[in-house]
Amino acid sequence: MTPLNCNSTPPRSKHRVLVHASNECSRDETVDVAAERDASRHVQKPTARDARRERVHVVAKGATVVVRAAESRDTAASRDERLTNASRECVDSSTAQVVPSRTARVDIDDAPTFRPTMAEFADPIVYLTSIEPLARRSGICKIVPPEGATPRWNADAWSRDDDARFETKLQLVHKLREGRLFQFGKEYTKGEYEAMAKAYEETWARTHPTTDVKDPEALERAYWDMVETRGEKASVEYGNDLDTKLHGTGFGADEDGGKHPWDFEHIFSHPLNLLRVVEHDIPGLTKPWLYLGMLFATFCWHVEDHFLCSVNYLHRGAAKTWYGVPGSDAEAFENCARATVPRLFEQAPDILHQIVTMVPPGVLVDHGVKVVHTVQQPGEFIVTFPRAYHAGFSHGFNVGEAVNFGHVNWLDFGRRAIDVYSTGSFKRNAVFAHHRLVSRAAEMFVEVLRKNAPAVRSKVIGAVVSTLRKELETIVCDELVDRASIVRRGLNVAEVEPPNEDDDACCVRCKAIPFLSVVRCKCLPTAVRCVRHAMDACDCGPDDRTLEIRVSDDHLRDMSRALLLGRDDEDADESNAWSDSPAAKRAKPTAVR
Repeated sequence: MTPLNCNSTPPRSKHRVLVHASNECSRDETVDVAAERDASRHVQKPTARDARRERVHVVAKGATVVVRAAESRDTAASRDERLTNASRECVDSSTAQVVPSRTARVDIDDAPTFRPTMAEFADPIVYLTSIEPLARRSGICKIVPPEGATPRWNADAWSRDDDARFETKLQLVHKLREGRLFQFGKEYTKGEYEAMAKAYEETWARTHPTTDVKDPEALERAYWDMVETRGEKASVEYGNDLDTKLHGTGFGADEDGGKHPWDFEHIFSHPLNLLRVVEHDIPGLTKPWLYLGMLFATFCWHVEDHFLCSVNYLHRGAAKTWYGVPGSDAEAFENCARATVPRLFEQAPDILHQIVTMVPPGVLVDHGVKVVHTVQQPGEFIVTFPRAYHAGFSHGFNVGEAVNFGHVNWLDFGRRAIDVYSTGSFKRNAVFAHHRLVSRAAEMFVEVLRKNAPAVRSKVIGAVVSTLRKELETIVCDELVDRASIVRRGLNVAEVEPPNEDDDACCVRCKAIPFLSVVRCKCLPTAVRCVRHAMDACDCGPDDRTLEIRVSDDHLRDMSRALLLGRDDEDADESNAWSDSPAAKRAKPTAVR
């Protein structure tokens, strides 16, 4: 492979974003803004250990500005000590005077842009894996295809505007910071939506003659002016999460009828995409989704399910502005969002999973969160990496498409996602069984190794097998230790066949989807518990609970050992060190009774 061709903006080059403070507040309205320098001078800033909220009154031109120091969490980074910026509430003490507006300028780094050669571009998963060490630092990156390698537009699917209608999401742009659930908008066909979106854009441009709608920075200023100051109101409709099976994909076939290497159906079936072992369709995750946007239509801050990667392609139309936060700053982002609008998180702790909230990038930067920015033009890909929060908006009518993928470097993040879902502040149900995916992927590579071990000694396949083996060994070790603990408690033990994937169920306690084994009880026979919560959820004693083993101890160990085929003896010896670890020795074979 030729050296990576990364034409990213130099580190010192910044993107200048205008973030407006509130310029108009009513007696009954609370506006959340970035830290006000003039107000914060009067506020004693608490440390990260302070969990209380303080109210400090500041007089400013006849209006009383109430500054509430935000809740902060005790984290390791000093950046979280800056989570003292506040929501601001304007209350007129006499007449309805308006607090003067103030614009804070915030520098945001540009996300890296990669321009692969034709040879590098030929294999998407291999290429994305190769650039990940650099790109993951920013959370997102842009990929510009080589000249002549842009995917073809599927004009036939778009022109076939039949009776397939879809509901839109109605978005009030000036209220995106409030975290309100989106109401349903009108129903459209693809052609009707395009006509509506273009008409709206023309009307907006005509009524805003001083704003150049072709200038990304001008539209960005207009957008954040609405979101932050609410000086102007806008209502738009977003055609998101459209099933490509029903509405058609934007990727057209090549001249010979084949699929483009970056066609999302092709990416999903790629041998190195671990999601391909998921048997049932999960729209948007294992199957692509289509996105129809219009001027200011917004995809709010979110992270992909199970901290997966995603690839997004803009087929045609206007550009999109993207913002990204790297996975290394994910917790800082969540702390900032929680501190900025604490009441919102008190009412809905899982609000970030609902993808309805826009935290201004200026607020994030002011709180020490790393944020990057890029503008995606038609014919360009945006890739998001594990646990990277991202958001953005459209500059006009456009057609995009997206799908998730899980390469080998994602495995550790996938396991951590389950822990976050079950124990973190934002609990939610898992979408698929992580242990099922890992065991199936292991079985798939074991089969390949057995059939043609010498042929898979390539650097890429070797790295996949090595990482997969380590992930499997971690899972097996934890599983066998937990099983041994359950047996010592006196639970019944039975070996059962694994259920179909469609019958997977979440643990009633932690919302993870157990696969290797589950625990059931007599009073709730249809409910399952993972091995970590074997004794939770009811008062049944050990005699009324049964450990159902779906994958035997021996099979788990055999899979781990089988991944060593075709590897050097030195690597095999290193791997077998797991068998001699104290945890593995404590994991005695489970007796079935």
